[in-house]
Amino acid sequence: ALGSNSAAQHHAQDMVKHGYGGHWWTDGLKPYMVYSLTGGTSYAAENVAWSGWTDKEWNASRCGQLLVNCEVPQPREAIEELQWAMMYDDADSDWGHRDNILNASHRAVNIGIAFNGKMLAWRPTLCPCSRRAAS
Repeated sequence: ALGSNSAAQHHAQDMVKHGYGGHWWTDGLKPYMVYSLTGGTSYAAENVAWSGWTDKEWNASRCGQLLVNCEVPQPREAIEELQWAMMYDDADSDWGHRDNILNASHRAVNIGIAFNGKMLAWRPTLCPCSRRAAS
């Protein structure tokens, strides 16, 4: 079921705003902390993925300058590729993303998506909560 906890969206926005990819927030908070602060109960398992360029990478690569072509992600295609990679090309993460997605105890998913024109952050949070408990 689709949950309604806003932690995933807040995290995706934080990642794009500050140009990073990872589980911890820039202020040091961990995923379960923000999930609880936004009304989540029980526990939450997080997958995190991103595509594109941080501002620092964009500038260092001289993107946007004449004759420099830096491809930016197309949101729909990027999300499809990131999801596919978590399911079928996740050996570098010891298949942890896939295991989170397929875990039978996860009854709801809360999804966060942020895009600033150069970087896309996609962040599903899976939990054993019911839809009502996720709000």
